[in-house]
Amino acid sequence: MSVSLEGWKSFFDMAAVVLLFLTFLAGAGAMIFGNKVNEKKDEQLRQFNKSLTGAQTELGKQQERTAEADAKVAVLEKDVTDSKSELAKQQAKAAEAEKALIELKERVKDRHLTAEQQKQLIEGLSKEPKGQIEIRCPIGNPEARNFAIELLEIFKNGGWDATLNDRVIIIPTPVGTEVWVRSPISVATQGAQITTEVPVRFGTVKNAFEKAHLAAPLKFNPDVAADGVFLIVGFKP
Repeated sequence: MSVSLEGWKSFFDMAAVVLLFLTFLAGAGAMIFGNKVNEKKDEQLRQFNKSLTGAQTELGKQQERTAEADAKVAVLEKDVTDSKSELAKQQAKAAEAEKALIELKERVKDRHLTAEQQKQLIEGLSKEPKGQIEIRCPIGNPEARNFAIELLEIFKNGGWDATLNDRVIIIPTPVGTEVWVRSPISVATQGAQITTEVPVRFGTVKNAFEKAHLAAPLKFNPDVAADGVFLIVGFKP
């Protein structure tokens, strides 16, 4: 079967019309579906922006909460530091109070010689020269009297002729212990110059007390007999 030229021409004209229609249809379809795709992308972009904005807002809130938490932590750390500082101050005050209490107990407790002091005193007092000594304490002071009795026994153990006088008023009453002797004087008697001197046995007392690390300074008193030696036990230091 042969096709004439007019037939081929009609065929191709028809094909051209069909192709043109298909091109139009493809363009229209591309435009329509392209708009749909763009709308979908725009919606996705809007959703993404919305989500991003929400995430940024939430991030800002989280940052605010973090900042508030950091501020609270800083306050807590400061409170801890202040508490530690206050605790240190209280501990220091407690230590001072404890020290003061120990010192107060030491001040108010009665005087007593340690075993080592007793030993050193007896050893020192056993040396020559020695002799008579009168131990005095203020009347009405039990603590001083008890310490005077303790010293009385020490002197006796050292070989001294020691006596206790707890019935005298001592003016002025010293603090601690003192050794009283007569004031050195020089008088003229029947043309001769006589000078009273400190009894030599005072040196034994002085050395014994120094060896035992006890204070017993020498005091001159005109009321003491010429050769007398008094050990005065006064108020507790």
